[in-house]
Amino acid sequence: MNCTPVKIAQPIAFTSKGGRQRNEDSVYPLPENVTIEDTVFMVCDGVGGVSMGEIASKTACQTISSYLLNYSDSPFTNTLFNHALSCAYDELDRIVPNDAGTTLVFLKILESSVFIAHVGDSRVYHVRPNEKKILFQTKDHSLATMLVERGEIQVDDPRLLQLSRIMTKAIQANQPERDEADVYQTSNILSGDYFFLCSDGVIECLSASSLVHILCSSIEDNSKMKQIESICAEKSTDNYSAYLIRIL
Repeated sequence: MNCTPVKIAQPIAFTSKGGRQRNEDSVYPLPENVTIEDTVFMVCDGVGGVSMGEIASKTACQTISSYLLNYSDSPFTNTLFNHALSCAYDELDRIVPNDAGTTLVFLKILESSVFIAHVGDSRVYHVRPNEKKILFQTKDHSLATMLVERGEIQVDDPRLLQLSRIMTKAIQANQPERDEADVYQTSNILSGDYFFLCSDGVIECLSASSLVHILCSSIEDNSKMKQIESICAEKSTDNYSAYLIRIL
């Protein structure tokens, strides 16, 4: 268990429209604005017609971050996060049509732990280079994941890729029931650990083993992210976005 204050190196992010006409992903903070003082990080992948996915992902990032900033003097709790998420739902209900929404991966650096929440099929990985392994990754809210867990299809089923694109949870506007986020908190944090947040455009291009291989290499963090971004630029037909946070 980590008993010392959690400190981070300079976070690094990228976001790109990739093979699409517009970028419906959003990241928070914006890559050009992020500093080592930031403690909240998000990647959202919007869904919806015309530009509605783009609006939905930006709205989620902006609403959640603004709410938490307004309550920055209050202790961060699961309840506080859920209130921020509820405000994001309220804002989406107000400004986007029913078929628009977004995924969310959220990470909060706390005094001696890290809080993670997610809705949809964007992911967070916790990688420990010293042990060359993934300690934790979020579980996609997708039809593929649900059917594999039920034993109804196998992981090598040719339908898996198509089924993985059908989400079972999302932050979607004007729904009779609102999907809750899965949450996870860990104090099992060591110096050198990485937290990697990404949209599915990255996941489709980069296997978990390839991610671990890159993050365990001896090159600088900027070079690691450039390598990941280059792989996505070459392979992706989707938007792709990611955040990399290293623990000091």
